[in-house]
Amino acid sequence: YQREQKVASENNTFNDELQEQIDLVKWADILYFQFPLYWYSVPAILKGWIDRVMAYHVFYGGGKSLEGKKWFCSTTTGGPKEKYADGDRTYSVETLLLHINEITPRLLKTEVIPLFAGYGINPMKDEEKETVVENLKQHLNEHFIQSTKE
Repeated sequence: YQREQKVASENNTFNDELQEQIDLVKWADILYFQFPLYWYSVPAILKGWIDRVMAYHVFYGGGKSLEGKKWFCSTTTGGPKEKYADGDRTYSVETLLLHINEITPRLLKTEVIPLFAGYGINPMKDEEKETVVENLKQHLNEHFIQSTKE
């Protein structure tokens, strides 16, 4: 697959839809991924998007990278926080999402913004969900707004 991506990169032969997504990534300063934790990982559609858009010889390999861009993952879980702790048969959200929250962005040479997780969303009442939204706003302010003022 990398060989085909390299050839498409060198010859500008990505299909129009894929090229549009590649161009959007090149344009963006921040890559923000918001998704529900699904079977202890990212949804398949997001994994497929990353596999296709983060193309070899476009964003990594051959001296290419996304250096200078920020990478941020924000997720929600159905279960409460205590169900996601590193232990005998359980794992933290940070461990479960190591591939998308640490490994992939480091390969692409992006600046990784700490993961945000909203736990136990499914059974929450609307008022409780507002608290999660406020916590996300605070996280964004801390890692984006405040960091640009320094």
